[in-house]
Amino acid sequence: MFRIIADAIRTDARIRWMLGMGALVQILTALAAIGTYHPDQHFKVVELGLSVLGRPNGGVALWEVDARMLPAISVYGFAGYLRTMEAIGISDHYVILTTLRVIVSLLNLAVFSALLLYNIPGDNRSARHTALFLLCFSFAFPYIRTAYSVELLSSTLFFGACLYYQMKRDAGASGMRYPCWTGLLFGMAFYCRFQIAFAGIGFIIWMLIQKDRRWKDLLLIAVSFFIAVAFNTWLDSGFYHQLTFTPERYLQLNIIEGKASTFGTASPIFYIGILAAVLLAPPFSIYLFATTFRPLFTRTRNLYVLCTFIFLLAHMLVSHKEDRFLFPIFGLLPLL
Repeated sequence: MFRIIADAIRTDARIRWMLGMGALVQILTALAAIGTYHPDQHFKVVELGLSVLGRPNGGVALWEVDARMLPAISVYGFAGYLRTMEAIGISDHYVILTTLRVIVSLLNLAVFSALLLYNIPGDNRSARHTALFLLCFSFAFPYIRTAYSVELLSSTLFFGACLYYQMKRDAGASGMRYPCWTGLLFGMAFYCRFQIAFAGIGFIIWMLIQKDRRWKDLLLIAVSFFIAVAFNTWLDSGFYHQLTFTPERYLQLNIIEGKASTFGTASPIFYIGILAAVLLAPPFSIYLFATTFRPLFTRTRNLYVLCTFIFLLAHMLVSHKEDRFLFPIFGLLPLL
């Protein structure tokens, strides 16, 4: 994956400049960021991570914890990160969280930069430059990437796995290793944010409509995915001190019983307005909005078009809407 970026940097001076400046802008944005975009970013990660370590925290009062519907993977992940930072002598919480912003944002930028460069042919330099420029410098993107949130983590894992599988498949790779890694990463992304499963449906459809249907790969991905589910069920059960299957709890409470709707509802076109007018400042918003929706109807066999279309459609149909729910697909917009 990082070889794609290295090759582009070596062969194209403009890409080298944009990636360098993009990384610098991202680091400066992460250093300047104060607070959180949404309270969930803090309470569901930091406070619960502190609770796992037995330290004073405000996470135990979350209703999702009482309902046993919050996956524990991001909680244990932050607790492990905190322990690691303390082990190397860093105990200042501001430094710890700022460093986390830098790591998460640069990793997300690297994954989507590689995805763009791989999927836009090298001879189409103008398209590469435009897409990369939008990814690195469009108004909202650097700020959104600083959020150490489950939306961002699930996006990085899921689309990183898509790119990894796509590269291996295109190279004619065989064997069990790469489908298994893909399935495991999908499973981890799913437990970071259950709604990434909507994009997963797009991946399955893409595999089924290929001329070379790799049923063995699909089976291995499914088996590995359920291994990740089993591992996370073990994590969640340890976190809640009883056998807990959080996807079922989430579906039952938030969707079937409509708990999520009590926090507000919006019309199906809410997200179109968000994409067009709020999150992406002009002139980039005008360009992206005009060019994003056309491929959704003209390039229906493209992996990332399918993932974006189904993810967006499913979220439009769910009554409770928040702009942060679309964060996982924002990195794809310059590609589309």
